[in-house]
Amino acid sequence: HCEILTCVSESHQAFAQMRFSGRHTGFFRGHEPTGKSVHWLGAALFRFEDDRIADLWVLGDLVGLDALLTQNQ
Repeated sequence: HCEILTCVSESHQAFAQMRFSGRHTGFFRGHEPTGKSVHWLGAALFRFEDDRIADLWVLGDLVGLDALLTQNQ
């Protein structure tokens, strides 16, 4: 899931702070399934052209996600 926590837009760009979440049920990022509920924070910068997303840059806390997936194994 992707929850938009904050979104700011100006001209043809928008910036969003996001929270991603889900249940780890399959092999992901080198980790066997744990069944854990996981979440991590991220941010995205969107650029629009003609009412469509023309470019997208996403940053996520994957180090934090990996730490969640390896806790108490």
